[in-house]
Amino acid sequence: YTSENIFATPLLFSDWRTWKTCGVFDGQTLTNTLVSDPVQEGGTDYSFPQASNDASVVCLYRTRPSPNVPRRDIIMGADGIYTPLTTVDTDRGCDVSYDGSTVVYAEEDSDGVLQTYLYDRQSSTKTKISDAATKRAKWPRTSAGG
Repeated sequence: YTSENIFATPLLFSDWRTWKTCGVFDGQTLTNTLVSDPVQEGGTDYSFPQASNDASVVCLYRTRPSPNVPRRDIIMGADGIYTPLTTVDTDRGCDVSYDGSTVVYAEEDSDGVLQTYLYDRQSSTKTKISDAATKRAKWPRTSAGG
């Protein structure tokens, strides 16, 4: 599972990161693997992580200090590359398919209405998947098969 916690000594604000933690049951070896951006700018916080089955692809809600724009966005991490998916301030969540091929997230459209978008990693394309009648889309989820 993923968790947001401090994994360093001394404890500093810049050490708040998102980790994949494995081996939490009796007889297993506890391991922590960093899944958020290792080059974390000061004052930045990552939260509400979602990950593929093996955590090779993650989406995270990122809050950055002013004057960064956007201050609140959804980013995707895959293969050591961290890509912003949203272009306007948003905090409405994201999800990653089991195999990591697809990321869904919510973002306001040009009319200020929250819509659901699908990002296909193979084609690097963003597609709006909510219909024209959608009034507000929050916290989208993928199906088990993506």
